[in-house]
Amino acid sequence: MAVMLGNGKVLIAGGLNLVNCSPCPAVLTSAELYDPGTGTFTPTGDMISPSYEVNTPFLLPNGNVFIGGGLNSQVYDPQTGRFTATGGWYAVADDWPDSQTMLLNGSVLVTGGDPDGLGASVFAGVYDPAKGIFSKTSHMNAPRDLHTSTLLPDGKALIVGGQLTGGASAGSAEIYDPANGTFNVAANMITPRCCHTATLLNSGQVLIVGGVSAPTGYPTYQPVSALAAELYNPDEGIAGPALFGLPGSENAQGAIWDAFTGKPASADAPASAGAILSMYTAGLTSGATMPPQVVLGGRLAEVLFFGDAPGFSGYYQVNFRVPEGVPSGLAVPLRLVYLGRWSNAVTVALR
Repeated sequence: MAVMLGNGKVLIAGGLNLVNCSPCPAVLTSAELYDPGTGTFTPTGDMISPSYEVNTPFLLPNGNVFIGGGLNSQVYDPQTGRFTATGGWYAVADDWPDSQTMLLNGSVLVTGGDPDGLGASVFAGVYDPAKGIFSKTSHMNAPRDLHTSTLLPDGKALIVGGQLTGGASAGSAEIYDPANGTFNVAANMITPRCCHTATLLNSGQVLIVGGVSAPTGYPTYQPVSALAAELYNPDEGIAGPALFGLPGSENAQGAIWDAFTGKPASADAPASAGAILSMYTAGLTSGATMPPQVVLGGRLAEVLFFGDAPGFSGYYQVNFRVPEGVPSGLAVPLRLVYLGRWSNAVTVALR
C-alpha cells in the first residue's frame, strides 16, 4: 500500500515478499519512503503488525496516515517515522471491515466485513484521529461485504452493493449521515454487484463500474458486463473546485499571490521555491478539516492553511508553499484536488 504524505514523499508499507517465498509468501512489516525530488527510497519504522490487505490508506488532516480498519489498524507519524496501534477496536466489533471512507471532519468511517468467512456484516464504526480510538455508530440497513463506500461533496457517504450473507450480490444502497450517525436507505442499483468500483465525478455523481454478480450466491458468480456501468445521482449537485484567473488573462494566469507582498505570481513577480502563495477557490466545504491538495508543476505542494475566505461568503482561501524541484517558467500549471475532484488548470510564474 502507498500514500502521498504532506511533504510530497510517498509512504510504502506492508505487502507480500514473493522472493524465496516457499512454501508461502512472507507478509511484510517493513516500510519505506520514496522521495520524488531525489528518486530514492529510504527505510522508515516498521509496521506494528504485518499487512498485505488492499485497504486504502488515508492521509489524515494532522499529517499522519491511517492504515486499515480492524484488528491490525495503525497510524504512521511522518514526524517520528513510527507506527502506533489504534485503540478501542474491541468495543466496536471483532472483525476486519471491508470498506473505509475518510469523512470531511477527518474521522474514518469503517463498514461491513466478513466475520466468519461465510457471511457479511451490518457493522459500522468511526475512527477519531484526535482521540486515537474507534467508537460505535448505527448499523447499516443491510449486511455487506465487498461493497464500496464513497464520500459525497455534502459530507455524507454512499454505501453501494456488496455481498450479502449467503453470498448473493446486493443491489441496495444507503447513505451515511455523519451529522447524526445514521444510515438511510437510498435507491437500488440497476444491477446487483460486489467487488466493483465507485468513483466520485466532478458533477457530484458517482460512477459505478464492473464487479461480479451472484443473484443466488456461490457458485453463480458472473462478471458484470462492462456495459453495465451506472450513475448515482444525488438529490442536489455540488460543483467541483474552481480556481480563478487574473483579469485580462482569459483565466489562464491564476489569481494567485505572494502571501507577504500581495503581488500576483506572474511574469512581473515570479515566485521561487519555498515561497508561500495564496489563492481563492470555490467548491470546498465550509468547516471541513479534510485539506485540499495543490498540484504545482506535477509536484504536490504543502498546504499551510485552508478555510473560509475573509469577507467573501461562499469562497475559500488556500495558502501553500512552492515545493522544491518544480521547473521554472512563466506558465507553470497549477490545479487543486478536493475529494478526488480536480479543478480547472491555471498557471503561475516561477523563477
